[in-house]
Amino acid sequence: MGENVLQGQVKSFKKGTDRSLKDMASPTLFNRPEIMSTVYMAAPVEDRTVAEGDRLEAHAAADGRCIHLVKGHVTVGRIEGDGAKALLEALREPGNPGVVSMTVKDVSSVSGFIKAVVADGKGDS
Repeated sequence: MGENVLQGQVKSFKKGTDRSLKDMASPTLFNRPEIMSTVYMAAPVEDRTVAEGDRLEAHAAADGRCIHLVKGHVTVGRIEGDGAKALLEALREPGNPGVVSMTVKDVSSVSGFIKAVVADGKGDS
């Protein structure tokens, strides 16, 4: 009877380690070039201003349909549409913190729309 219990425990342990290895091997937000290299267009919020080179934090909105770009504690932009869908999917993957740092690449002088990319974490990207 003791051997059966031990064999069951070994089987269970192997399943758990196999699952953990699979999770560790799956790509995360920061090693997926299709997410990292995409330029995201964000609509400005109210009269908030940002400048080229600013670092913003991106997180999912409460409704789960768009991404809010935040500078400090103030929302300055909103990413919607296909860009938001791809980024939301990546942010919701297991192991991701749900917040990602982004860098402003350009701000339209006419419309105020913001072009931003995911920051690489190595300073300027």
